[in-house]
Amino acid sequence: MKSLTTISSAVAACLAFQFPCFADGIVVGWGDDSTGQASIPADVTRVRAIAAGGDHSAAILPNGLVRCWGDNGFGQCSPPNALASVIDLACGLDHTAALRADGSIVCWGRNAETQCDVPSGLGPAKRVECGGINTIAVMLDDSLVIWGDNTYGQLVPPRDVDRVRDVDGAWRFIAAVRLDGTVRCWGNNQWSALTPPDGLVASAISCGDAHTIALRADGSVACWGYNLHGQCDVPTDLPPVQQVSAGRGMHTLVLCADGSIRAWGAVNYDLGQTTVPAKLDRSCLQVAGGYSHSLAVEILSPTCHDADLNDDNSVGGGDLSIVLGFWGLQSTAFPQADIDGDGLVGGADLAIVLSNWGPCPN
Repeated sequence: MKSLTTISSAVAACLAFQFPCFADGIVVGWGDDSTGQASIPADVTRVRAIAAGGDHSAAILPNGLVRCWGDNGFGQCSPPNALASVIDLACGLDHTAALRADGSIVCWGRNAETQCDVPSGLGPAKRVECGGINTIAVMLDDSLVIWGDNTYGQLVPPRDVDRVRDVDGAWRFIAAVRLDGTVRCWGNNQWSALTPPDGLVASAISCGDAHTIALRADGSVACWGYNLHGQCDVPTDLPPVQQVSAGRGMHTLVLCADGSIRAWGAVNYDLGQTTVPAKLDRSCLQVAGGYSHSLAVEILSPTCHDADLNDDNSVGGGDLSIVLGFWGLQSTAFPQADIDGDGLVGGADLAIVLSNWGPCPN
């Protein structure tokens, strides 16, 4: 058993540096792969975050660059060459949007509905999301700026949606969680898409093509809208959930609190997107649903020997001191301290040391 006292001290040291104390993960894809959207490129070995569009996929790499794969018919998989320092990412049906560390947003791909025309003078944002043919910026004050298609009034939030906790877009509507947890939807009301359950108080929300799933603070979920393919039939045995993702098409994904994934929907339209790979049992950090494919970020599992930086066949204070001693430096300073291989010694490497604390197996 790991020493809780020692580990707590190490975590405190990590927090003192104000670095994230978690490791990157690897991407796993399943479901429809007709455009290569579920086949992870060989050079995408570690990621910080993922997003899924109609038939394409995207990821933020540990170095802040973006890698996309799948359908590129509108250039949605061709990010600008100079794009760097990306901290958030989202995909619409045929476009992609990225948020840089300076708060600016860059979009590429289909632009027939002006979803890639970032408003001139847009101030710093803290998050970016995409509807099917819209792009949504959450500003530093939690207000919204939306651009793209406005056929059903998607660009104009209701007056009482002045600040949001979470937001996402569907094909023709947008849903948001206000700061008080209440949910508001606007746009096309086909299939009662704009009518969340009475009394719903949520912490997060995700929109599919024409359905929505919301996460409550207690880990339960609520789903409404188009349900012809069972995408809103929440399993009765669903455990507490930590993240929700309504696929861009007709299925729904959730990341459970124990790290496992559940998926449902796509009845009579199942291309494998609801068949979660067995190897992902209790080992995931994030999920994302495309139109008929699914993605997950699986926890990296470096070995104890990878974290044994001073070669004493155990992971302990000496290895911790090495990581902290090279904290924030490029891996060229001491390559072994960059355990996760992202080019920088930091929180991810510290997390690997902590998770392997103790004697290494022979």
